[in-house]
Amino acid sequence: MKKSLKLLGLIAMVAIIAFSMTACDEGGDWDGTLTIKVEPIDAQAAHLMTSEIGAYFTTKVKLVAEYDGSEQGFTYEWKKGGVPVAQTATYSPALEDDGVYTVTISHKDHDDPLVSASVTITKAPPYVNFLGKWTFDGSGLLEILTILPGSIRLDDRDGDYWVFTPDTTNGWVGLSAADIKYGYWGWRINGTFTEKVGNSYQFTSTAIALYATQDYVTLRRSNPSLDFSHADHVQVRNFVRK
Repeated sequence: MKKSLKLLGLIAMVAIIAFSMTACDEGGDWDGTLTIKVEPIDAQAAHLMTSEIGAYFTTKVKLVAEYDGSEQGFTYEWKKGGVPVAQTATYSPALEDDGVYTVTISHKDHDDPLVSASVTITKAPPYVNFLGKWTFDGSGLLEILTILPGSIRLDDRDGDYWVFTPDTTNGWVGLSAADIKYGYWGWRINGTFTEKVGNSYQFTSTAIALYATQDYVTLRRSNPSLDFSHADHVQVRNFVRK
């Protein structure tokens, strides 16, 4: 009888120890999922993320670590290409900080950290503020200007359009001294018209220009036989963000 009682007591003690180990397990699974939320820094950055471009550009986004589990009090670590770059809940990539990012969170109740899926951030080109869709609606015209890194397209309401493809080596260049004199800032773009559909646009220029103010973008084209300057520009259109 005494042996039976001792055996039952030993079994009960083992059960209590096992329960305690299970309840205090510090290496268990995480309650939730860790993700990287990419937030645009302004309306133009948001447009870049949702338009045909669909890219996350350096200087244009903030990366936010989001965890939907019950644990609190993490430590964070951001990595670019596997190399640690920050230990904060958010991270804003500077101009040269393009690459593949992940974020890791660690917690005292877990032996293993939790790692997010990766997000790719692209280096912002110097003309990043021009990218996206713009509209011109006036003087009986309705035109859509779509500016992408590898092409510029102008569509009208009748279905006519042209596509201008910048040169790969000397496409986006600075403005001429004459342009700067008139207070413009923006880009002269060297290239070729690779598509033309309809009769609305009949010209053979080998350069166009894009200027910007806070409110709109101006598109101009130039006589290719002349120096590209303010006096040479024709077909002026002021486009606002669509």
